[in-house]
Amino acid sequence: VIARSIHKWVVGPDKPFVAININTIPDKLFESTFCGHKKGSFTGATDDKDGLLAKANSGILFLDEIGKASLDFQTKLLRIIQEREFLPIGAEKPVSFNALIVTAGKENLEQLVAEGKMHNDFHERIIGNTISLKALKNRRKDIHLQIAHFIDIHPSGQRLRIDDNAYQ
Repeated sequence: VIARSIHKWVVGPDKPFVAININTIPDKLFESTFCGHKKGSFTGATDDKDGLLAKANSGILFLDEIGKASLDFQTKLLRIIQEREFLPIGAEKPVSFNALIVTAGKENLEQLVAEGKMHNDFHERIIGNTISLKALKNRRKDIHLQIAHFIDIHPSGQRLRIDDNAYQ
């Protein structure tokens, strides 16, 4: 919800919003998923395919569960963040990347750095401005805001069930 609010108020609702859970992308598919590929660059590449970076360009790339990113993933993304460009598989020229990167996760990132599970350089690049939130169960006053949000995005004419036990 916060990432979408940042999208709406900072970047603008007419710009792209691309969200991905880090846990869903195996390291070996990083380049194809994030950078895309050119037709004929490998068996099965029958068409050009934009990756998530191209789709998010000029908008927001929202990376959920950033604390779960492998060291290999971090290294590849760090280079893209630093250079502000990426190379699709099979391409000869890099593509510029200009999107706001918003990350979320439950892990303590400083602890991950201390444990060697996160590169310090990567942490420094993604930390930016931090919004720390307690779990919703510890923010009872925010529950009505969440309900209002889900009513706003819920298609009209369909049923919406509210579990009264959520307040206990």
